[in-house]
Amino acid sequence: MRNATGIDGIAQTQESRLLMKSLGNRQFNLFVAGAKQMQVHVYQTDGTLVLTHEGFGDEINIDLTPLTKGAYVVRVNGQYAQQIML
Repeated sequence: MRNATGIDGIAQTQESRLLMKSLGNRQFNLFVAGAKQMQVHVYQTDGTLVLTHEGFGDEINIDLTPLTKGAYVVRVNGQYAQQIML
């Protein structure tokens, strides 16, 4: 859901444990220390959900090649978020 200040429930904090590393060619590695599973949601800046991915453990690779150039918000486990540009 989008509101006047962005996407509901998403706020980036300095305490975020989400580490996101580019692997090149729109491939990314996401890491959250201590996570037992990873639920990844990728949103356009207008709040539209464009990709979901799930896996077990504290690390996951995602492929964003199907997405067009632009800004996106990557949300992990409903509590960690980071904006990226493709």
